[in-house]
Amino acid sequence: MAEPEQPDFVNVTELQRREDLQNYYILADDLGQGMFGVTCMATPVNDPTRRVAVKIQDRGHPDLLIPPHIIAEEILRLYKEILIINRILPKHPNILEIKDLLVSPDQSFIVTELCERKMADFYPVCDEASARRAFAQLVDAVHVCHEHGVLHNDIKVDNILFLDAQFMQVKLIDFGVAEYSPQWARKRHNEFDHNKWFAQEEIWDREPHPDIDVRALGTVLHEMICGQYVPDIMTGMVEKMQTIYRPRWNRFSPAALDLLLHIGISPYGPRGDEESLTLDQVRQHPWLTGLPFINIQPAINLEEELRALQWDLKVLRRLLKGWMVLPICIMDNPPVPTGYQVTGAFNRDDQQNSVYSVTSVSYPDVQRVMKVIHGRMPGTPPGIVDVPPINIYVDMLITLRILPRHENFVKIRNVYVSTNTVALVKELLNNNSLEDLFPVANDVTSRWVFKQIANAVRHLHHHGVVHTDLHPRHIMFTDDFQHCKIINCSHALYVQHMVRLSHENFEPERYFTPVLLQSMAAQADAQDDISALGRILHAMMCNKWEEDATQIGLFWRVDLVPDQEEFHPLAFNLLGRIGPEPFGLAHEYRQISIDEICEHPWLLLTEDGEP
Repeated sequence: MAEPEQPDFVNVTELQRREDLQNYYILADDLGQGMFGVTCMATPVNDPTRRVAVKIQDRGHPDLLIPPHIIAEEILRLYKEILIINRILPKHPNILEIKDLLVSPDQSFIVTELCERKMADFYPVCDEASARRAFAQLVDAVHVCHEHGVLHNDIKVDNILFLDAQFMQVKLIDFGVAEYSPQWARKRHNEFDHNKWFAQEEIWDREPHPDIDVRALGTVLHEMICGQYVPDIMTGMVEKMQTIYRPRWNRFSPAALDLLLHIGISPYGPRGDEESLTLDQVRQHPWLTGLPFINIQPAINLEEELRALQWDLKVLRRLLKGWMVLPICIMDNPPVPTGYQVTGAFNRDDQQNSVYSVTSVSYPDVQRVMKVIHGRMPGTPPGIVDVPPINIYVDMLITLRILPRHENFVKIRNVYVSTNTVALVKELLNNNSLEDLFPVANDVTSRWVFKQIANAVRHLHHHGVVHTDLHPRHIMFTDDFQHCKIINCSHALYVQHMVRLSHENFEPERYFTPVLLQSMAAQADAQDDISALGRILHAMMCNKWEEDATQIGLFWRVDLVPDQEEFHPLAFNLLGRIGPEPFGLAHEYRQISIDEICEHPWLLLTEDGEP
């Protein structure tokens, strides 16, 4: 049976006593309860095929031990909410509709549409298409409110429902703390005259703040993208936002993430209201309109910013503003950001940085590694080993923007910058480095580990990156010599003509000047990484790493001769193509690519050494 046509507003039906409600509606299951009443499912007596929701609100019942002024405030709030939905705003498919109003001497009965699902149910299952549909509906509902002079002021997960079980139609509910002023309105519904309904003192006469609703929409968008409700976080906010409540980058397009960057929660959103989009700009964003997405980041003068970087590393935040892998946080108390406690020091890295084990204040049981890099800034005190800021910039750009995540690269959890310091918080791996494997390496373990390292280098080369410093100390294990990760790419270079894969349509011209691109191309040689792989393979096969490559091949260094009994002949074949002299070809005669190495027959053998 079709639902009967409803007028633009509903009139009030007066009941002599509360029990008279049963003449109009048959109450069923409770849907929720608050201080002043309960919401129930109900069926209209004159149409038993329909289901509605009835909000039963007490109006000063003597059994309630609530101060009279609180009751009066609640009655006024209820009156304003009904007036906003029923008179001020036009009917809208995404604003909960009041179907009927009934009052008895001590109770009010507000009959509304019955919603099937909560927004909290939607978060874990939403994908980009469903999130775009729901968010667009929500934005349109808020836009209609603002057009008619209403600010909702309480947009949150509890106040957004779905009319249907399939999450197709959003409903914005609960206008109890909404504000209304005719001065804010650009439109009037049915020539609404506020003087007939509000006393002058009940009309807001201050400037409107629609940014409150926009910020709330940004929170909802973040929750859709991260797949769960984000509570108010008092301590350890940054750590939790970048771990537990981290956006699911792989599920959403650059356009969705760009909108999040402009209205989302810190550290993924704007730093202040002045950087945020207006509601009209949100409505016109390509993610919602379906228009082709063109990055709407404000243009920067790259050369000027790179010059400014020499004086202040916080410029990195501007240079990498459109960077969606991990946002940069500004730290006020270098070298250790607020929220972390140093528990020890590592000596496994090179001497250019300080590397510490740390714990998060929020998660004291979770160990991390913090790598602190000191920039070579004007006035740097003597005795501090520093790094040129441009090198820091290239390192961060390659590690966190150019390269997508890969199982054989250490994960960076957080990035903090101050004027002259960068702190990278990484996952803590096993204390064993690749050098610890060499004394116990055999054909099986070497083949398994070498395959991982070769695939990691292929990942680099396909994205146009040459590592240039593939040393065993830069490769750590997550366990007992089974799974390894490269932990340092601080000397890597980007070579544009090598690119075969592009992560999120990386545009080098946005981040590198022509001079910098030419300089890196001139310095980088992919065969340096091949040679490094050859030295690693040699160390595996002779169970020893020799730092001085000139010692390899000397007749008295029998300890550097590969073990022919332990290793498969195919391992020697590969060593002959990439290993150091005299076990392999000289660098200038080597003609093997990283793809050929990864597909070499030795690496394709089974654990039993069979093809």
